[in-house]
Amino acid sequence: MKLSTAKLVVLIMSVLGVLFVGGLSAFLLLPSFTESIRLSGEILKAHAELDAQYSDRKSLLSSLKKSEGARDSIKALTVEFQTPGRELDLITAVEALAAKDGVVEHFSLSPRQAGGGMPELQEAFDLTVEGEYRDVMQMLVDVEKMPVILVTENGLIHPGQGASGESKDFVSMTLRGSVVSLPQGL
Repeated sequence: MKLSTAKLVVLIMSVLGVLFVGGLSAFLLLPSFTESIRLSGEILKAHAELDAQYSDRKSLLSSLKKSEGARDSIKALTVEFQTPGRELDLITAVEALAAKDGVVEHFSLSPRQAGGGMPELQEAFDLTVEGEYRDVMQMLVDVEKMPVILVTENGLIHPGQGASGESKDFVSMTLRGSVVSLPQGL
């Protein structure tokens, strides 16, 4: 064999050896490399999901704390809501204010019509106060200061005549609205 042929055979064998090693390594390493890339993507996706879950739980805990704080605040205000079965206390309180202010009052409670939007507004009230202007206005201020929340929907003040018929400052005030009951769940 000639030297040039031997060099050619060595060169071909080297190239074939390199191709064989390259093919073998590609055959063995390529699947593990693609699997590594796929797993890396899944790990990133799992981290993103965990971050989202952590954020959601953190938000949920924050919302829970806020709702508990709001519930505590509302519980502190329960004295301002009309308790079912305690309507007589409200009527007695309005009558006592009228006696204190020296006015004549007519106060009535009635159930609200069904289909109202707010379940806390179950009772309607009508309040008519007659007397001297200053006394009626004082009665209005005293009713406003009452611990029970009264939502006034409309009101009317008009001049009138007293029992003697001689007073110029005599007025009649009519208020209509709703008494706020304790919200459900408290």
